[in-house]
Amino acid sequence: MNYVIYNPKSSNYKRTLEQIVKKIDRKKELYKLVNFLNYKDKERDFLDSLAKEDVIYFIGGDGSLYYLINKLRDYTLKNPIYLCKAGNGNDFSRNFKEKQIYLNDKIVNLPKYYVDGEENFFINGCGMGVDGLVCFDVNEAKKKNIKSSYFKTAINCFRKFKPYNLDITVDGKDYHFQNVWFFSCMNGCYQGGGMKFSPHSKMGDDILELVVVHDVKFLPLLLLFPFIFIGKHLMFKNVVSLIKGKNFTLKTDQKTYLQADGETRFPVCEVTIKR
Repeated sequence: MNYVIYNPKSSNYKRTLEQIVKKIDRKKELYKLVNFLNYKDKERDFLDSLAKEDVIYFIGGDGSLYYLINKLRDYTLKNPIYLCKAGNGNDFSRNFKEKQIYLNDKIVNLPKYYVDGEENFFINGCGMGVDGLVCFDVNEAKKKNIKSSYFKTAINCFRKFKPYNLDITVDGKDYHFQNVWFFSCMNGCYQGGGMKFSPHSKMGDDILELVVVHDVKFLPLLLLFPFIFIGKHLMFKNVVSLIKGKNFTLKTDQKTYLQADGETRFPVCEVTIKR
């Protein structure tokens, strides 16, 4: 049996759902549609109920994937799961050429972040600053069913955000940055809906790449963004710093917004990230 699991809150899920069903029909195989939201907090029970030969097609975006990896921590999967993208950002999917991405070997040994003693996994990137504020405002607008331009929201967030000072310890070595707009500790290349924030990251290796944007004023920062989208921003070494490592402790001198795979948290002053 093929189980096609979809998240109705993911944009464009219907189109992807139709494509998967047509593919299964052509193979003349059986399938069952499953609303992801109907099994919230019962994911393990659902997986336990499947036969070993069953195949899962999971339709969702980065938010759905973030929820899944944290719900299935330490769970041993017996069924093959394929991710079929259906969201706004799809930053995880951008790291791969396949349209249907085999997940089983990609959602194990993931990096973790810790805030106030609470542990969570992430798969794309985890950071703090104006990008977290943008994600927070976009998510709040969605909750209230308010239609808003992502670009307009981002500009408003950049105008009201106040840069912070940042102390970092990476594998025992200390760093300090002033006037930080945001940082992100990256497992993959992409975040923010296609920005090639860490162009040299390889998902699945044992190293994380920390990218820090600092000591730049508002207008030059806006001019920097086109270079981030194409992964050429690292050449501006006076305002963009790259640090590689496995264990990170990051402390800001003011409360700010944290985002992990687009999911947000506020207020946060300190985060520990481990590979």
